[in-house]
Amino acid sequence: MYGLLAHHFDCAEQVEKAVHYLIAAGDKARLDDALEEAARFYRRAVERLEAAGDAEGASGVWLKLALVHQADFDFAAAHEAYERGFAWGQRTSRRPRRSSEELVVLRHSGSFLWTAWIRDGYSPWRMEHGSATLRRMATGGRRFETL
Repeated sequence: MYGLLAHHFDCAEQVEKAVHYLIAAGDKARLDDALEEAARFYRRAVERLEAAGDAEGASGVWLKLALVHQADFDFAAAHEAYERGFAWGQRTSRRPRRSSEELVVLRHSGSFLWTAWIRDGYSPWRMEHGSATLRRMATGGRRFETL
């Protein structure tokens, strides 16, 4: 249903509604493990958001797309999506800007998790613990809302 509405509003050039339904369709597909379909919806949403200059929206959708790639074990694509999400996140005026040292730590930490997964094999504990650490680092210790 969301996909059909997304397509309808996208064709009608109603960007705000199209983006809303593209993200909803991507979320539903991701939860249903239809990862290719979710990636397609998220990519289209991020195209629309970037064209509109919505940095906060684009950042969030890039991070959702990264989760899809990670769930699909495409770690290189996940890493690239995280990088783009963080880059768009730096453009938002609502969030405090991070120093270059903090960004280096976050990027290296993300690369470390990705490398550890490839090198040492999958471990649910390692990934949960590492992901929680990154979330705390990214939010300055504040509670992090799951995307």
